[in-house]
Amino acid sequence: MSILPLVERLLAEQADSHIMVTTGTVTAAAIMADRLPERSFHQYSPLDTPGAVSGFLAHWQPDIALFVEQELWPNLITQTRARNVPMVLVNGRLSENSARKWLRAPRSLRRAIFGAFDHILAQDDLIADRFSALTDQPVTCAGNLKYAARPLEVNEADLTDLQAAIGDRPVWLA
Repeated sequence: MSILPLVERLLAEQADSHIMVTTGTVTAAAIMADRLPERSFHQYSPLDTPGAVSGFLAHWQPDIALFVEQELWPNLITQTRARNVPMVLVNGRLSENSARKWLRAPRSLRRAIFGAFDHILAQDDLIADRFSALTDQPVTCAGNLKYAARPLEVNEADLTDLQAAIGDRPVWLA
């Protein structure tokens, strides 16, 4: 959901472009089927095996690859880079624990994964610093895409009924 405003903006700025959005779950695929704008479509992500990734990239031949949040699949990243497809990590997220684990990995592995990106856009300054420590490159803090998303649609009649049922009581949502 958080990438929909980005997809819409890219399509608006590039009138002759098409965007493929990949996900790995049936639920995400259903959401994308309902919400993707014209000139965009959904495909399932390939399994992160050399053969599956190679076939996927050979078939679709992307012009650019945007990875969102923390979907870091080593075969997909390294094979996309090997095909000289520009790559950007958008809405990058990396916990302190994950960063610590990656810092223990060999530098060559960290560079192969994180250094493959032409640019990394982190959700906040702290996350940007974590990525910088892994890549030895500057990382941009671009904010969280989730805050740019439009509010979810609501059925006004259902909302009115719910508000009437709740009345003046406090509401706790989990």
